[in-house]
Amino acid sequence: MMSSTFDVTFRVKVTTKRGEQVCVVGDCEQLGDWMAHKALPLSLERWDNNEEIWSRVVKLPGHRDYQYRYFLCTMRESDNEDSDKSVLVTKWETNIKPRTFSPRAYCIHPEDCETQTSIFGRFDGRTSVSRGWLTSQTEIQLRFYGNPIQMWKARHREQMYRIKCTALDHRYKDFVDVESGLEEESRDDLPSCSSTQLWISVLNDQESQPEEPHMHGNLLRDGEYMVFRAQTFEPEYLGFQLDFYVHNPSGSPEDVPKHVGYSYLLPFHIQDTLGKKTVPISGLKHKPIGQISVEHFIAKPMTNFQCSMETSFALHWKRDRGPLDIGHRGMGVSHESKWLAAVRENTVASLAAASSHGADFVEFDVQLSKDWIPVVYHDFQVCLAIRKRKTEEHELFEIPVKDLTAEKLQSMKVAHRTEKTLKHLDIDLEPGDLQPFPTLERVFEALDPHVGFNVEIKYAMQDKTGKFEQDHYFERNMYVDRILEVIMKEAGTRRVVLSCFDPDVCILLRLKQNKYPVLFLTQDVEKWVPFMDKRTLSISDAVHLARAHQFLGVNVESELLLKDLKLVETIKNMGLVLFCWGDANNDPEAMKLLKEKGVDAMIHDRIDIFKDNKENVFKMEYDKKMELLKDMGMLRGDAHDDNRSDSSPGSSS
Repeated sequence: MMSSTFDVTFRVKVTTKRGEQVCVVGDCEQLGDWMAHKALPLSLERWDNNEEIWSRVVKLPGHRDYQYRYFLCTMRESDNEDSDKSVLVTKWETNIKPRTFSPRAYCIHPEDCETQTSIFGRFDGRTSVSRGWLTSQTEIQLRFYGNPIQMWKARHREQMYRIKCTALDHRYKDFVDVESGLEEESRDDLPSCSSTQLWISVLNDQESQPEEPHMHGNLLRDGEYMVFRAQTFEPEYLGFQLDFYVHNPSGSPEDVPKHVGYSYLLPFHIQDTLGKKTVPISGLKHKPIGQISVEHFIAKPMTNFQCSMETSFALHWKRDRGPLDIGHRGMGVSHESKWLAAVRENTVASLAAASSHGADFVEFDVQLSKDWIPVVYHDFQVCLAIRKRKTEEHELFEIPVKDLTAEKLQSMKVAHRTEKTLKHLDIDLEPGDLQPFPTLERVFEALDPHVGFNVEIKYAMQDKTGKFEQDHYFERNMYVDRILEVIMKEAGTRRVVLSCFDPDVCILLRLKQNKYPVLFLTQDVEKWVPFMDKRTLSISDAVHLARAHQFLGVNVESELLLKDLKLVETIKNMGLVLFCWGDANNDPEAMKLLKEKGVDAMIHDRIDIFKDNKENVFKMEYDKKMELLKDMGMLRGDAHDDNRSDSSPGSSS
C-alpha cells in the first residue's frame, strides 16, 4: 500500500551563541539516522521574547512514528564533494527517551502536520542537556598550576594575575609582508580562530563548570588549577596568545585590570599528547619581564568508531533505587585479602560466579597487551614461572604485561607477585574460563547481559617519588581508543560504567564517546603513596575535576568516607554519583553505615557472603516489567527474553 508523505515542521526555541547552528537528528534517513554529520540544519524563523525560534520543514512518510533530538553545533563544509561535513556538537538533548512524532495523528489535517514549539533540552518533565564529544575535532587543553607565573622584578612577584587566553590561526604567517616586517604588526591584528570553541575551568567550588573566558582574563590564585579548553578542526594551525592582567582585589567592578604582558604558544610547542613548556612573558615594551610554565594536553577523536545520537547514559542515574552491589574483580581478590576468593580474580569464571550470586555490576580491570588487545588483569607486571633444569623448583620473574601479546599471556602459567617464595608450582594450565587474561571481548560475550560492567581502565601513573607504575607506557589516545572500540561494539544493551585513577584517561573516556558514564577513581593518600598529579590528592580535587568535565561522579576509597561521613552528603549535593571501594567494604558494619548514608554503589569482595538479596536488581526489574506487560495483554507468554529497551547504568525504563 502506498504511504502518504507529509511536510513535517520541526520547531524549537533556543538561545544560540555566535556561529552556532541548530540541527535536528532522528531515526530515519531523512533525519540523518542519528548521525551528527548527516543531521538537518534548521533556519532561524523569528525572535520570541529575546529567544530564537528555529524551524525546518521535512518530508516524511506517514506510515510510522519518528524519534528525534535537537542539538547545537558549529559546522565546516568539506572541500571534498565525496566527504561529509564536519560537525562540532556544542550541546545536545540527552533525555533517555528521544522526542517522538507521529504523522498518522495528523492525517485529517495534513496542513497542521508540525511538532510543537519545543524548549531546547526540555522534554518529558525534565531538562537534560550535555556538552558534545569529539566527532572529528581535536581538543587542546592549556593547564596552569603550582604558581606557574614567575615575574622577575621583586615588586611584581607579590601581585596576583589574571590570564586571558586567545586562540590564534597560525596560518597568518603565510601572508605576512616580509618587506614591511613584523614590527609594524599590532598584536591585536593577529587572526583569531573564529571556528575554535574556547572554555575555561578553575578547579574550585565556584568555577569548575566550563565558561567562556572573561574579557580581562580569569584570576589564577595560589595553588589553584586553571584549564583552558579549545576545540578545533585544524589543530596543526592552532596557537595561543596569553595576556596577563594585574588583579586588584580591592578595586570596584568598574576598574579595568591593568594589562602588563603577553606570551605566545605556537603549534610546534604543542606536539605530544602531554607536555610542559616554559615560555617568556613580554612586557608592553616588548622586553621580557618574566616567564610562565604551561602544561598542554591533546585529546583526539576516535578513528574507528562514530558515535550516534540515539541515546546517552553519560549523566543518568536512577537515584531512588538504593545502593548497588558490585563484585570486586568478580568474586573478590584472590591474593593478600582476609576474604580470599575461591576463584582467581578477573577471570570469566570469577565474574560469572559473582553474577550467579546476584551482583548488580561486576568490576574488573582492563589494560592492553603488546598487540593492543584489551585484556582483563589488575597488575602492570606478571610473574612467569620457569621450571629449573636440574630440580623441581620454579624460578619466578616479573615481566610487564605490555611486553607480551595476548596469545602469550593466555598460554603461560603465571603467578602473582606474592607467590615468589613458592618452591613448587603446577605448570598445567587451568580450563579456559579459569585462566587469567581473558579478552574484553570474551567477557562481554560470556556474562548475562543484565549484569552491569564497571570497567576500570588501568593506566601507569607517576607517584610523588617520581616513580612510574610502569615505564614507557602507551600513548593515552591510542590506548583509550583500543579499549573503547571494543566496548562500543560489544556492549549491546549492557549497562557500562567506565573508571580510572588517571585524570587524563577519564577526560579522554568522556570526550571520545557520548554514551557511557565516567567515574573518577580516588584513593586515601595517607594509606597509599600519592600520585604526582595534583588532581588526585583529595576528594575536593576529584569533585572539581568531575564537575569540570561532566563525569557522572567519583569512586572514593571507603576509608576516606568513614573518616568524614559528611563527605557523602557533600558529594551528592554536588549532583555527583558516589561509588566506593576498599577493604572497609568487606566489613558488614561499615557497609551498612555507608549504605544508610546514601552511597550509590559499593564495590566489595565475596558477593556470595555480603549481598543480602541474591538476585540482580536489573533482572528483577526487567522480570516485573515483562509480567506487567503480559498481564496488560501487551506481551505474548513466549516473548520473555533478555532484550531490554534501557541500558542506562543506573536507571530503568
